[in-house]
Amino acid sequence: MKNHFLKRLSLWNRARLDKRRSAKISYSRWIKAHDMLTPTITQALASHAANALAKPLISLVLEIRPSDRLGALKGTVESIRDQVYRHWELLVSITDSVHESIVKYLQDLAGQDGRLKLVTAQAGTARIDGINLLVNKASGSFIIFIDPDGLLRVHALALLAKAIETHPQGRIFYSDEDDIDGRGQRKEPLFKPSWNADLLRAKNYLGQLCAHEARLVKELGGLQSDFKDAPMYDLILRCTEKLPAQDIVHIPFVLYHARARRVANAQAQEAGRLAVQAHLRRMDIQGTVTVESGINRVDHAVPTQPPRVSIIIPSRDRPELLTKCVATVLNNTVYEHFEVLFIDNGTTNQEALLIIQDLARNPRFKLLVDGSPFNYSRLNNQGAARATGELLCLLNNDVEITDPHWLSKLVAVCAQKDVGIVGARLLFPSGQLQHAGVILGIGGPAGHPFSYKPGDAPTYMDRARIMHELSAVTGACLLTAKTLFEQVGGLDEKLSVAFNDVDFCLKVRQMGKKVIYAPQVELIHHESASRGKDNTLEKRTRFAAEIQYMHDKWPSWLHNDPAYNPNLTLKSDGFSLADPPRIKVLDYLAKPHDHDQPQ
Repeated sequence: MKNHFLKRLSLWNRARLDKRRSAKISYSRWIKAHDMLTPTITQALASHAANALAKPLISLVLEIRPSDRLGALKGTVESIRDQVYRHWELLVSITDSVHESIVKYLQDLAGQDGRLKLVTAQAGTARIDGINLLVNKASGSFIIFIDPDGLLRVHALALLAKAIETHPQGRIFYSDEDDIDGRGQRKEPLFKPSWNADLLRAKNYLGQLCAHEARLVKELGGLQSDFKDAPMYDLILRCTEKLPAQDIVHIPFVLYHARARRVANAQAQEAGRLAVQAHLRRMDIQGTVTVESGINRVDHAVPTQPPRVSIIIPSRDRPELLTKCVATVLNNTVYEHFEVLFIDNGTTNQEALLIIQDLARNPRFKLLVDGSPFNYSRLNNQGAARATGELLCLLNNDVEITDPHWLSKLVAVCAQKDVGIVGARLLFPSGQLQHAGVILGIGGPAGHPFSYKPGDAPTYMDRARIMHELSAVTGACLLTAKTLFEQVGGLDEKLSVAFNDVDFCLKVRQMGKKVIYAPQVELIHHESASRGKDNTLEKRTRFAAEIQYMHDKWPSWLHNDPAYNPNLTLKSDGFSLADPPRIKVLDYLAKPHDHDQPQ
């Protein structure tokens, strides 16, 4: 009991110190310091808009609902008319259910500004049909579906036009956004990652200011009545599912304010679930979709011919870990097609030797012995060379299996054709988060976001509990294909202890494969229980050398993680505001590719 209390106290102190080190800045202060449109910025935006070689026409589609208020609608329309970029048209549907004061306002405005086009729908026209009527009449190269409760920032379309100019192959563009209250106070910013298909399946993170190529929308038949309670979500799934990643472009600035962010009701959540299920069928992906706390969870199916998995576990001494790790793997795993390659790195503890001798009676257990100085990369490379499985699972000896279906779930995700690596969600024995993915650049070459938060605590954009693509996951529990492991040269043995997993993930990313964080696989990690901490001069020197090696090898990636956002900090465990941000409007106008995914 005493040891348990001391461990909890230690974790609490660590979390408190990390919070102090993060030096968080409030959003209101951040806006004043980094997100105000100065005269210099406004002039530069106007100059770029006026002198651009291409000036694509942007069509904004606005559906008027019976419940819409004139005051809110005026704010939305005026935010469009105030745009620095002038090449736009606004198409608005008028039905017999629209209040006469709104109709008069729009008619008067249309008489003053030819860019405002009113389209009258026949009585009884269904909502989806009315929006599609506007889509079919749109003349622009891109279409934005605008909510009458939202506000565009004055430079929204200017930066969109710049992004379109810079990415001529782009067919979908989306920006960051935030909320705004009745007093004009901005709050709750959503700083999003670059294109992330798995994140989109969990929730429509592309948000409100999303520009769709008009030709693509029309080719797909516009909105579908089958998903009338989640029509935009279904549309964006259909638009993006056949596009290469480079055709979907993120603009890393807050360009939209939501006055009233709507929480999807049960009916809309079910429609969203069905939209994702239909999306999986079109993509020929075998899996089921369920809704958990408003998030779509995709559970992929295990292949009909399950691949053999070689689980590689380097270890030395520590008998208590052997029973927590190896024994639970052998005894608690439902998936049958696996072997355990146990690499004994110089065990001398008699109790541990007896446990190993007992484990060796299991036909799945294979013992390899290597008494040389500890090098995590070399040990795993040796295990991989002896593995007979199609898949390799790197597993630390301080990981405890608590989910009998853990390997089945990892295999199901890894079997997807574009996936190269899958990592699990790991908790400390206290129940606090240890690993919810890896973000490049935070706290050094890479770090774990949300560390030491309670396992059920809310996290930024719910990312700790959403399966999505990341640049890296921890090697404490990592599944990959043996052929891919060999193709990239395995783990880099120059990284004997730290960052070898991150380096391996980045090599796989360079091969065009995805790295997926799968939180449906939740295990217990007694972190560094076997090695101890880096608290000697020799260990600190080695760690510093490995940090430098990573910075020399991956200079672009470590400062520009596509799964993160340049407006978020690289301090502490990340996902708070960067002060200052690593991107500015003037820099974006001059070098718009600088924030793009590293090559």
